[in-house]
Amino acid sequence: MKKILMSVILSLMLTCGIATGCKAEQGQGKETYDRDAGLDPTASTAFFDDFTDREYSASLWSTGNSKWGPDFNHGVSPDNVLWNDSGIVTIKSLGKYYPDQEINYQGGTLVTKDTYGPGRYETRMKMMPRFGACTAFWTFMYGTAQDLDGNLKNNLNQEIDIELNVGGDFRNVWFTNWTTEDDKAHVEKETEFFNADGEWHLYTFEWHTNPMRIDYYIDDIHLATLESNVPYVAGVINIGNWFPQSWAGNADFEEDYMQIDYVRYTPYKGQPCTPYGGGGGGAEFPSVSTPLPQVANMIVNAGFENSYPAAGKTDYVWSFYQDASIKSGAGRTGKGMTANKDGIGFQRIPDILGGFEYRATAWVKLADADSVCKLQAYFLKNSEDYVGTPAAVEISSATTGYRDGEFFEVEFTFTAPEDARRVEITFETTNGSVSVDDVFMNLAKKYVKA
Repeated sequence: MKKILMSVILSLMLTCGIATGCKAEQGQGKETYDRDAGLDPTASTAFFDDFTDREYSASLWSTGNSKWGPDFNHGVSPDNVLWNDSGIVTIKSLGKYYPDQEINYQGGTLVTKDTYGPGRYETRMKMMPRFGACTAFWTFMYGTAQDLDGNLKNNLNQEIDIELNVGGDFRNVWFTNWTTEDDKAHVEKETEFFNADGEWHLYTFEWHTNPMRIDYYIDDIHLATLESNVPYVAGVINIGNWFPQSWAGNADFEEDYMQIDYVRYTPYKGQPCTPYGGGGGGAEFPSVSTPLPQVANMIVNAGFENSYPAAGKTDYVWSFYQDASIKSGAGRTGKGMTANKDGIGFQRIPDILGGFEYRATAWVKLADADSVCKLQAYFLKNSEDYVGTPAAVEISSATTGYRDGEFFEVEFTFTAPEDARRVEITFETTNGSVSVDDVFMNLAKKYVKA
């Protein structure tokens, strides 16, 4: 059904563009023009894949199984590409604190089996909402090929890139095109919204070679045009996330996801291009439908079970003051945090969105009916400077759901100040003794109660 609806919408859009000359909405003060002029949706190379037909998707796509970039990263793996027969592809990103440290700093990609030339490239996706890994949509060709005048060129590295999770702000986007490893055109732009807001967004680039030009759009809003170092050789299409050097930030998380709703390619007529080889290799598209993942937990080591090597000591990510610590047997089934009077346990979570509502939960056990704990959220605009007013909820025997001598779940919602980029989740025992286990936090709108 989704494929049928989108096909109807595509037909209407192209009819509008051709018949009425619908204009592109421009965001950089450039003169408007007919974006649909020259598009050829009936060409044999055109495709629209909404991932509802597994055989069709498998005919178009492989899954990446390679490594590039810094030594610390573990590349991209087919194991991190999941397909659901509702028409959603999920790509996992395994951060610094992923429990299996042999495969942390690892992402995943979809890669086309064929190469494609000038045209409109579109994907509707939700980006991976953590820094440290770059969510990207790009074309790629590497090797030797002729230019448009028939001259043989060596050491070509031809790419068109849309890159997210950059510049320390989820509103930042990088648009870059390359012709060699040294020759590129690049611009950084800022959207009016956070790309990590959990909503579907449409990312588009339109590649022209006559004349040379690449136009970049998000949600059909024109953000940039680059007219130098425009590729002229066909390349494979890639979508996914990977772990670059520090320019994408720190991967201070365990696991999170990006999701892809559809990909569409529509070639242009009359745009010359040098054909080039086949696709990017890799493993096969997933063979079975996998359930959509649960909402990722922004808390690291939520159950207090894991430790990570850091500067020669055991790092549980949590920090403790006074009489608070992780103890075996203090949790619901294993380890947990115990905080006696005046004891504090806390964790700083990066990558939050100012102005958004978050939901935190935890399982708590009070040592007796007189024990009291405060669950608090302190906000920071960077690694040191606090902003806004902390949010807090008191946990006691008067709390809804309290169970004498047993764990019970508490829920806490708060809205981050506009300039906040980190939150410090704190458990502070003001009386008696409290045990804590299985802490959770993410955007409130992502949570749907069963």
